[in-house]
Amino acid sequence: MSLKGSTVAIQGYGNAGSHLARLLHEEGAIIVAVSDSKGGIYDPKGLDPVAIEAHKESGASIPTFRSGSKISNEQLLELPVDILVPAALENQITGANAERVQARIVAEAANGPTTPLADDILFKRGTTVGLILEHAAPAK
Repeated sequence: MSLKGSTVAIQGYGNAGSHLARLLHEEGAIIVAVSDSKGGIYDPKGLDPVAIEAHKESGASIPTFRSGSKISNEQLLELPVDILVPAALENQITGANAERVQARIVAEAANGPTTPLADDILFKRGTTVGLILEHAAPAK
């Protein structure tokens, strides 16, 4: 699967999530949803990760960003995307919601975001689940 044109949702727009959003965007991926602890935003046409990062650096939360529809962190996990990146907290994808995860790939950037039961459900559905190993973020 090519990153160019792939749709991506990122739950957790902190250090890992924001850097990953920028890198994926530079490779041609379309960042359609992002969230922080206050909630998220979704725009199927794509979001600008650099503008969102500047918004966050100003002290504002993701749901107050100027574009996109407001969504919850739970809704973000179930969006019809190619790549889902849980980059926030553990136990976000569980046996209770794994059947509703539509992503073809779950790229884990948080510690333990997928429970063992959810991992089994996703595996049986043919969803690829993998761990993103962190590297040093580029200097600003």
